[in-house]
Amino acid sequence: MQKCPSCDSQMKTKKTPSQSFYYCEDCGGRLIPMNLVRDNVSAIYFRRIESRCNEDRGNKSKRKCQNCPKNLLALPLKNASQNVEIDYCKKCDSLFFDVDELEKLPQTAYPNHDLSLPSEVKRDVNRSPHKTKGTRFKISIEDFGVGWSKKKLYEFSWKIIPGLMGLPVERENRLGRSPLLNYFLIGITSFISILGFYFIPELFEVLGLKGDNGFRFGGINFLSYWFVHANWYHLLSNLYFLWIFGDNVEDDLGKGPYIIMLVAGTLLGGMAQYLFTPDGEYILGGASGGISAIILFYILRFPRAKLAQMFLLVWIRIPAYVYAFFWLFLQWLTLQSQLLGETQVSGLAHTGGAIAGFLAWFIWRFQPED
Repeated sequence: MQKCPSCDSQMKTKKTPSQSFYYCEDCGGRLIPMNLVRDNVSAIYFRRIESRCNEDRGNKSKRKCQNCPKNLLALPLKNASQNVEIDYCKKCDSLFFDVDELEKLPQTAYPNHDLSLPSEVKRDVNRSPHKTKGTRFKISIEDFGVGWSKKKLYEFSWKIIPGLMGLPVERENRLGRSPLLNYFLIGITSFISILGFYFIPELFEVLGLKGDNGFRFGGINFLSYWFVHANWYHLLSNLYFLWIFGDNVEDDLGKGPYIIMLVAGTLLGGMAQYLFTPDGEYILGGASGGISAIILFYILRFPRAKLAQMFLLVWIRIPAYVYAFFWLFLQWLTLQSQLLGETQVSGLAHTGGAIAGFLAWFIWRFQPED
């Protein structure tokens, strides 16, 4: 079976009267035989493509055709309005187009074949700016595995550190735009927390949410507790989740909705802790309420995103929806431990944040398509 050169997902087949082509449900890529492209692209422009293919006038792409398997040839093309880079497999005589790339080429007046994506696939990939996460839920054996190839293991060797700490890692991460807001949040949270660690110890008490006086300073502490942390492990683990999941969520939602969800998650997390903890002698600090909103939104939005978890020093490759069971079970245990007085970790704050993430995803589901 053909795998997608872009995201490694299993490709589907779409038939035309003369020949079939492959398309990817996850990223919207299409692998189309030259014969079909010839009948749909304008004759003058197709001769330009054909000339480049025959003369090998392109750069060796990192993408591979899974049939050969050989590296594709990247062909930069220009038309009157924009630049397009498509990939060519010489052995299969096929062209690979990322989503919407074929439509950017000059078309014939009367195309002979319907080379478009199925409507439901186009809808899903167009609602996600980075388009290559697993946005459609389905169970596939290809989402699971043990270990990594030597090449991948070398490229991502640094991920052994969070793996040994029991943290999940992403096996791929493609973004449509730079997550500047997420980077800013990581920077400002680090700066304020470190100030509290070494220079202004009173910051934790000032910015943290006090159980016996939550509405001091007009209630701003229901948000400001995000910026202070108890210790380095508390800070780094929170920032790690913000880094690996927050960039994709910001990329998908955009900066405005992303910050609204974070504010809602932080606020609901603080309110859950304040309302359901009868013992008011505590100070709540940490970004985990808002980050719980990010994690749950990410899992629901990208259920087949490629993650890995280390178990007994062996990498286990899993999709995000499997990690969801582990994460939700861990939150349930934390909540039970908190209610029994066995831990200072706030499972209530995590639960409130997760509710905000679920509501954000639920609202997103009913937004109009781009």
